[in-house]
Amino acid sequence: MRIIGNKRITFVLEGIFGVYNYGCEAIVRGTAVIIWHYWPDARIVYRSHRVAEDAVALKDIKVEVLPVLIQEKPKSIFERIWNKLVSQQRTSDPRYDWVKQGDVIMSIGGDILTLAPDQRTGDATIFWQVDHCRHIQSYGLPVILWGASVGPFDENPHASQAFTEILRNFRLITIREEISEKYLAQLKVVGNVLRVADPAFLMEPISSVECLGNMFTVSERPTIGVNLSPLSAQYEHVGLGFDLVASEQSQLLKKIALDLNVNLLLIPHVICPWSPGDDDFKHLEMIHNQLAADLAGRVALLPAGIGAQKTKGFIAQCDALIAARMHCAVAGVSSAVPTLFLSYSKKAFGMARYVYGNEEWVMPVSSDHDQIFQTINNLMKRRAEVKSLLHKRQDEFKQQSLQAGKLLFDLINRESLIND
Repeated sequence: MRIIGNKRITFVLEGIFGVYNYGCEAIVRGTAVIIWHYWPDARIVYRSHRVAEDAVALKDIKVEVLPVLIQEKPKSIFERIWNKLVSQQRTSDPRYDWVKQGDVIMSIGGDILTLAPDQRTGDATIFWQVDHCRHIQSYGLPVILWGASVGPFDENPHASQAFTEILRNFRLITIREEISEKYLAQLKVVGNVLRVADPAFLMEPISSVECLGNMFTVSERPTIGVNLSPLSAQYEHVGLGFDLVASEQSQLLKKIALDLNVNLLLIPHVICPWSPGDDDFKHLEMIHNQLAADLAGRVALLPAGIGAQKTKGFIAQCDALIAARMHCAVAGVSSAVPTLFLSYSKKAFGMARYVYGNEEWVMPVSSDHDQIFQTINNLMKRRAEVKSLLHKRQDEFKQQSLQAGKLLFDLINRESLIND
């Protein structure tokens, strides 16, 4: 194999389920910026599970949105067992013929190589993520794990062994935060791992959006953006229904609004009405309805479906941001908005440490409400200091995001991975 100077390289982006998750949209857009920075004529194909909707959302960039014709994630235990047998024998699977259309395969799922709740016990021995990666890697093309957080798998020894195998077989792993990098070193996955910034840092906002002040009775009040997710009920408030979690969070937000004399902008970052357990808009709509009477003129809810760039444009107008979704937090800090990460996974702690150099502005979403209130109170008091820090780091964020492309460029040229 060798590189032909005038060959148009095709990059296939896979591993996400749709840009209804604005974090996934930000990853696609940021990855496209990186690729075209180093390969201006590259062809980028994004494999979508929601091709019609995603094609509309991404219509302004020259990314080809192609459908996932057959779901690679097995639904039944029989499919999972069959996939394991096929992958162990390295037998080709026609469901993966799409791999052949690319020169470089990029898994941009972000945190797909982590354990789902049902995979965390020792009873789970078959992992669809592992089977999926084995199939892709078996074609011999360079497969890249891109802008990722990984693990942990320690709760399940079967998982630790299986995931470690496929992680060692990626040609390159770009890790977006220190915690995952150290965990991979613990697994002795080191030779193919390099730390960079998340590609989402490169997504530009659309700033020609409605002036934030027009949404509130008193526009002179500071505005705190708030992103809360129903995932908190699954990860941090186990046993409580979505309505009870929303009610508790509403009480906290009411206290923040009144005691700190601020406006609240509720910001959904995942819009999926077909899956209430993952739909920020429905969750925040419940919160908005509970707050509307007590906070008339102080609370507003962004509409569903405006996309990642417009949402980032609104975030950029906020004085501070509270974000449960990590990529909503990335939209905040990459706009120099003082941001409190409310974490339901370790990746947010790693990202906060990368951004701030410490864990002062990150805490579990399940934290005591008094603790959250005191932290956001401190953040508001120090927001000028924090904003100045973020302003100074903007160029660094972008350059470290672009660094991932340089690593990929060097890899492809070094190994001459494109067919003659």
